[in-house]
Amino acid sequence: MKSNKKLNAKDIIITRKRLDGEISQYWSYIKAENTLRKNAVAKFRFHNIPELHNQILQKIEQRIKIKGMLNQLNNGILKFDNDTFKKSHYYTIFRLQEAQEQIVKLNEIRKKCVAPQLKAQKGKKGTGFHEIFSYEKITSLISRLEQDVNTYKSIIEKYNNETEIEITDDSLNDILAA
Repeated sequence: MKSNKKLNAKDIIITRKRLDGEISQYWSYIKAENTLRKNAVAKFRFHNIPELHNQILQKIEQRIKIKGMLNQLNNGILKFDNDTFKKSHYYTIFRLQEAQEQIVKLNEIRKKCVAPQLKAQKGKKGTGFHEIFSYEKITSLISRLEQDVNTYKSIIEKYNNETEIEITDDSLNDILAA
C-alpha cells in the first residue's frame, strides 16, 4: 500500500541540503582515513570505509529522487512518482551529475593512495601504509563510472538531437531565424 505525503519546496530543499552535507562529510572521512601510515591506523581510522562508501551510494540515490521532486514541483507537477521520474530526461541528467561528482571525489582519494610503482618496488607490506581502497580499486571504480558517464551523455545527446517542440507563437520567429 502506498502512502501519500505532501512536501513543499522548503522541505525538499532542506532534505537536499542535509544529504549534500552528509555525502560531503562521508567523502571527507574516506579521503582522510583511507590511506594511513600503519602506525597511525589505530589512532586515526575511526570509520568503516567500505560502509561509508555504501552509505554515499545510498544517499546519492536519495538525492537524485529529491532533485527530481524539486524539479517537478518547480515545473508545476504536483505529484511525484519515482518510477515515472526514472524514465524522464531529468533522471538521466541527475545521474550524470552524480557520476561526475563521484569521479572527482574518487580522484581526490586516489591521489593519496600508495602508487602502484611504489608497491611494485617495495611490496605491499613494505610501503609503510595501510589502505582500504587501493589505487587499483579506485581506478576500477572510476573506470565503471566513466562508462556510466559516457552512457548518460549518449542518452542526453540522443534526446537533444531527436526531441522536438512545436512552436505556435510567431513572436519567436526573429529569435529562431538568427
